[in-house]
Amino acid sequence: ADTNSIDIVGNGMWGWVGQQYSSATPWVQIPVSSYALTADYTAGASHVLMTRTEPTEADDVDKAQNLAFRSEYFDFLRPYLDEYQSGNLAWNVMAPDRIRTRPDRVDERLAALRSTPHGFIKRALEHQAAFRKTSSGGETTFMVGNQKYYGRFNAQGDLELVQTWIDYPVLGDMLIETQFDDYKLYDGVRYPGRITELSGGWPTLRLNVTSVRANVPVSIVVPEVVKNYQEPPINIVSELVAPDVWHLRGGHNVLLVEMADHLVFVEAKEAEDDTQAVIAKGKELAPGKPVRYVVSTHPHFDH
Repeated sequence: ADTNSIDIVGNGMWGWVGQQYSSATPWVQIPVSSYALTADYTAGASHVLMTRTEPTEADDVDKAQNLAFRSEYFDFLRPYLDEYQSGNLAWNVMAPDRIRTRPDRVDERLAALRSTPHGFIKRALEHQAAFRKTSSGGETTFMVGNQKYYGRFNAQGDLELVQTWIDYPVLGDMLIETQFDDYKLYDGVRYPGRITELSGGWPTLRLNVTSVRANVPVSIVVPEVVKNYQEPPINIVSELVAPDVWHLRGGHNVLLVEMADHLVFVEAKEAEDDTQAVIAKGKELAPGKPVRYVVSTHPHFDH
């Protein structure tokens, strides 16, 4: 309860939600040589900085990943991920002079902040959550707004599991599960040595903790461009590429095919607003015909 901030350093593996080799395999897994999380519980802010490295056969811990597929995504991604959250604002620093506002990542990053051991316990105390003893330790549940948090403790009183759910455009109420084990002392702070985060059932972070410091000075300043951000209007542009076939551009690509009495979309948008805009464009191009089918060519969420 007296820990107002924490700094965690480690290494391990990072997974990208929505990108997988097949629907039966985990999110694509990329090695992380350096991971640093700074959490400011007083301000409700966080900063994650990680360095991703080239995948190899040796680091395929699941034995279910395609190396060429993993390498392709590593080449697509930047080696460095520099992401921030402060209250209900989220952003990434892409370069010293380039900031990308990420309103779509606010819920995810708030959930991650509240799912750290100190973050969860502080929130449970704040909400006066009841603690229920169990045969293996105990558990508690509380709500933050309309978001539920569940925590399970072992017989030693260490938090070993946090579960929460966030709204995700493809999966609906997506379960985020954070597992903790191998507790040890780091500079006087008892903290898990291994952290595993799963989103939608597959790992998004497998962290080996090497350093923990509590009550470190933190200053996360929200850039002006993030404070003043306005969501741009959705603009779907159509191009007739064959008789009764349109290429719909505006973010991720979609094909519209007009049949005799219905419409077919090949691929789909990821977000609700984008999806509604694509449907509206389809009805504009081929009025009076219902959307009957959506064809997804592969199991990636973004197209």
